[in-house]
Order: sequence, then structure tokens, then C-alpha cells
Amino acid sequence: MIWLSWVPSNRDAGSASIDHLGLCAGAIVAAIISVGLYSRVMAKRMSGHSFHRHLRRYNRIMKVARFAIPVWFGVMVYVLDFPLWVMGLIKPLQGWPVESPGFLLGTAPPLLAMVGLWWACYPAERALREQNMMAQLMANVPVRRSPSLGQYLVANVRLQLLFMFAPVLLILVLRDLLTVGALYFGIELTEGKHLLISVAAMLPVMLLGPVMLVRILPTERLADSPLRRRLEELCQSKGLRISNVLLWKTDGSFGNAAVMGILPRMRYLLVTDLLLESMPDEQILAVFAHEIGHVVHKHLLWMGACAFAVMFTVGGPVESAMRVAGGWVTIREPYDSLIALAITAPVFVMVFGAFVRKLERQADVFAARTISQVVRPPENPLLEMLSPTVAGGASAVSGFGASLVCAALKRVAMVNNVPIHAHEWLHGSIASRIKFLRTISEDPIHTQAFDALMRKLYLAVFFVTIAMGSWTLWNLFTSGQ
Repeated sequence: MIWLSWVPSNRDAGSASIDHLGLCAGAIVAAIISVGLYSRVMAKRMSGHSFHRHLRRYNRIMKVARFAIPVWFGVMVYVLDFPLWVMGLIKPLQGWPVESPGFLLGTAPPLLAMVGLWWACYPAERALREQNMMAQLMANVPVRRSPSLGQYLVANVRLQLLFMFAPVLLILVLRDLLTVGALYFGIELTEGKHLLISVAAMLPVMLLGPVMLVRILPTERLADSPLRRRLEELCQSKGLRISNVLLWKTDGSFGNAAVMGILPRMRYLLVTDLLLESMPDEQILAVFAHEIGHVVHKHLLWMGACAFAVMFTVGGPVESAMRVAGGWVTIREPYDSLIALAITAPVFVMVFGAFVRKLERQADVFAARTISQVVRPPENPLLEMLSPTVAGGASAVSGFGASLVCAALKRVAMVNNVPIHAHEWLHGSIASRIKFLRTISEDPIHTQAFDALMRKLYLAVFFVTIAMGSWTLWNLFTSGQ
């Protein structure tokens, strides 16, 4: 986002100060080495009685370190003119309307910084995993040997870098090919046509991307078993067609599950090896019911609508405001792009994060409703609760369904060494999700209220997207482009 939002200034390519860039690069290297030293000291001093204190401190430091990398890269891009230096390296391509070569070179520094940060935190990650072994044994969770540094780095690169970087790079390559093709056939490209080309490049990657992603991740077909048949039956009961159920091999690094793909013929269920080893079938079904809830409620489309609403806010009211401001104050590149980014980024973090956290809770509610229909409660009068019915025919969350999903959430947190009170931008905290499920299961009226809230939220996102999109198109036409 930082790289793609940069707009060239009037300065010559290659005019960026090498001394300043070198100083900035040295600063991030020094920071990574400092994190590495702290990680090694913490790994030596960690003990059982101070485990949770060290874990909280470590998570806070890692949040700061991860946030510092995009801030550092933003300084390189907007203050030190790092893109001009990159453009100087690819001078033979400057006459071509292509962005992918510059994107590939320009985003290398933050990607390398992330790899360096993983190298720095490896001793602490390994110590935390080893300290948690006793708790895992007591919880009847299989214990695996900690991955080597090489295995740890490869797993993170495949999951956190290639998984996101490869689709974006492919979109840029397709956009470059479409742009070059349009110019070859003599089509004059306006800003509106550039937007259409971008959408045309995004669609095939969104639709066909899962075929590529399941090959980036180390996956194989999940062997035939009662669990596989129950997962397939669960999908069929919700009208969800899938292509395959895949085992996601992580060498026991983390426990997770996912549903990937928009098209039924290219939709996959993924479950990690650690999740299979550490959770009973009923909890695995609960985790998958959560993931299926994302598909049934079309959360991917709504997330895209919310993201477009924020982007259209830049092209709509923010662009109009900057035009008005331009009548009194002259704002030149790259400062106008920097101002737009400074306005958009906080709005995106707050609005998109809050919206996705609501979607996560809706998926939790879907899982609690579904799991009480496919798993028989124990023969216990206190737990054998039928799911009551609320207006509209939707089943409310039963105490049994909520308790099973809550147990699955706790188990996922334990096997992944995640404190249940730790807040995550797009998911919230495990503790808050558990509290919400328990509260909503106490009275059917709570389910009614939540369903009504989600309907209103979807309507708001829909109308804001239409309004901001229309405003953006109006700006494009009135600008004479």
C-alpha cells in the first residue's frame, strides 16, 4: 500500500541520497539486532513461574517491532525518495508503462526486514514453545520438537510473505500486460480506463488464486477418515460445495483451519497438522463451522466492499477537499499523496478492523448454531439444551453450542501460544469472543438483536460504498479525464 500510493515527483530518477538511504537501512538493521539480543536474553531467563509475564512482554515488543517496519518504509518512500533510487536502477524500463519490476525491487527492503525480524525472534519463539510443553502434555496435546531456524523461516516466508505478496505481484503483472496491450492497439488510456484495467487484472486472481495459494502452502489431500466424511457432510448440510479437503503441513508450528476460494470448483478446506493432533473431532468441526460461516455470510465480498468504501473515500470526499484546499494552498507531489495516505490509513485501520471483528463474531455465532445441530450433546440434563427459535426462523445460540465453540477457541489459543486476552486487529481477543458467545446464549433475544445489527451494518456498508463510488466517478469526469 505504501509503495503503490507513492506518486513520482519532479525530481530526476536516481536523485535519492544514498547516504540517507544507507543511514535508514542501518537503523533498521540495528533495531533487528537489538530485538535479536533481547530475544536471546529472554530465552535464557525464562522460567515456568514467569512464563506468562514474559509472554505478555514479548507480544508487546513484537507488536511495536512489526508496526515499526511499515513506518520505517514509509520514511524511506516519502521522505528519502527511495522510489527514485529504484527507478534509477530500472532506467531501461522507464519508457514502458509497467509497475511490477519497480514493485518487486521497491518492496524488497521491508520484506527482508520481516525475515530479519523472524530471525531475531526465533530464540524467544522456541523458548516459549518449550515452556508451553508441560501445559500441552497436561491437556493431552501431542508435543513436537521445535522447528529449526531454517524450517521456521521457510514456514513464515511461505505463509506471511508469499501468501500475500504473490497475488499482488500477479495482479500487477496482469495489469502491466493489459496496459501494454492497450497501448499497442492504440487505445488512449484515461484514469477511468486505468481503473477498469485494474479491476480486470484483479478478477482472475481473486477467482483463480486459490489454485496457486494451495501450492504455495505445503498441502496434501486429507486422507479418508470419519473426520473427513463429517467435514464433507457439514459442508453439504450448509449447501457449500468444495473441491477438496487438504491437510496443511506446518511441522506442528501452529493450529488453524481455513476455507479458501470463491468458485465451488476451486474452493478448498484446509486444516493444519497441529489442529488435527491437538483437538477432538467435535472442536475441529466447531472451528470449520466458523470458517464455513465466513463463506455462507459472504464475508469476503463484504470485506471487499468495506475496503472499496475506504478507497473511494480517498477518490471522493478527500480528493474534493484537497481540490478546494488547492485554491488557497499549493500542495505538490509527493505531499498530496502523503496527506491522502495519512488520512486514509487511520480510517482504514479503525473502520475496516471494527467491521471485520463484527464479521468474526457473526462467524462464531454461525458456528455455535451449526455445531449444536451436528453434534449430539452429552446425556446430561444441564447440557442437553435444544436450540430455541427466534423470529424469522433462525435458531438462537444454545448453551451447548456456545460452550463447544468456546472450548475450541481456548484450545486454539493454547496450541498457538496466544494469550486469550491478547487483542488482535482483525479478530479481537479470544476472551472477548468467548464472553460474547456466553452472553448471547443466555437469552434468544440477544441473537435477534445481533442479527438485526448485522443487517443494518451490511446496509450501511452497501450504501456508503455506492455513495463514495459515485462521488469518485464524479471527480473523475469533472477532472476532464
